[in-house]
Amino acid sequence: MAKEKYLAFIDEIQAKKLNNVEVQKNDILFNITGASVARCCIVEDKYLPARVNQHVSIIRTNEKALYKYVQKCLINNSNKIKLLEIAQGGTSREAITKVQLEEFEIILPSLQEQQQMVKQIEEIEDKIQNIEKELETIPTKKAEILKKYI
Repeated sequence: MAKEKYLAFIDEIQAKKLNNVEVQKNDILFNITGASVARCCIVEDKYLPARVNQHVSIIRTNEKALYKYVQKCLINNSNKIKLLEIAQGGTSREAITKVQLEEFEIILPSLQEQQQMVKQIEEIEDKIQNIEKELETIPTKKAEILKKYI
């Protein structure tokens, strides 16, 4: 399996010193500093084992919250705006502290409702992706039509 070219690798001795920043499958990685502040993603198996640096916070859900639901809430436009406003909070660079992130509230409906919302959002995201792929083919189709008549 080819390793990602932008990943750094550490040995076991270094790894043991970094147990508190060890990433697990389905953790949410949340950028807390810099130009990419408030961006987040879900960790996939293919990137494990892994650890994060001081610019990334690990959000690990419990039995009351689905990781996909929490991640989708964090990237939701209104929450993203709130998080970016927090990051602007008067410092010389964009940053969200661990405390600010822990205190950030999202609505947490029942697990069944979370599952339904995630399913609906993923269906919409799939439709958007399909439309975007279709849009990419339009210039080629247009060019082919014009070739017939020019």
